[in-house]
Formats: sequence, C-alpha cells, structure tokens
Amino acid sequence: MTTNPRRYYTETSEKPLLQQWADEYRNDPVYIAIGLAMEVTESVARELRRRKLTRAWLARQMGVSQAHVSKVMSAPPNMTLTTIAKMAVALGYEPRVVLKGRRLKPVGPKKTPSRKVRASSRRR
Repeated sequence: MTTNPRRYYTETSEKPLLQQWADEYRNDPVYIAIGLAMEVTESVARELRRRKLTRAWLARQMGVSQAHVSKVMSAPPNMTLTTIAKMAVALGYEPRVVLKGRRLKPVGPKKTPSRKVRASSRRR
C-alpha cells in the first residue's frame, strides 16, 4: 500500500499544508503571545528543576497561592507581565523583554469601512 505524498499539498502551492498554516500564523499576535508565554513557562520550570525547587516555594516567593502558580504554569496564554516579573524576581533574575530574531512583515493599521451617508438620512 503506497500513499500519495502530494495529498498533503494544496493545488495552488508547492508547500506542505502544515507549512502553509505555520506561515499564516507567523505574524498573528495571539500565536506569538502564546509562544512567548510558553517560553517563559518552560524557562521557569527548567530553573525550578535545576535548583530542585517546587512550585510551592515559587508561590511563597511571589506572594501568591500555589494554585495560582499551577494555573499560570498550566495555562500560559493567561500569563501577565506582572506574573512574569514576579517569577523572574523570585528566581533572582531581572526580567527583560527583547525584540530579536527575524523581522516580521510590518502590519499596517486596519482600514475601517467608510460610512456613506444617504441623502434621505441627512438632517435638513
């Protein structure tokens, strides 16, 4: 039984469908934010493991409940800059936001449709 490798390509593109989807989301702010939050979460988890610390310890250092830390670590898109700062400070790091890597295609302001005023709706 052989499979057709072309089935994963669209008729109009030579790129695999998954690559096309990735390209579409590359400039999506929500997609980017989720990726950033996941990077922070992975960094914090890695640092906790390296130091043999627990989420309970991190919660005490941050002045929040252990449930809050677990929630933030499990659902990274809900992470705020304040939470990131608290985690960094608790671990002894100075948090920084750095724009680096590849340049994204600039996105201009969204155009809003102009409203047409009908002659019959004007005040006299």
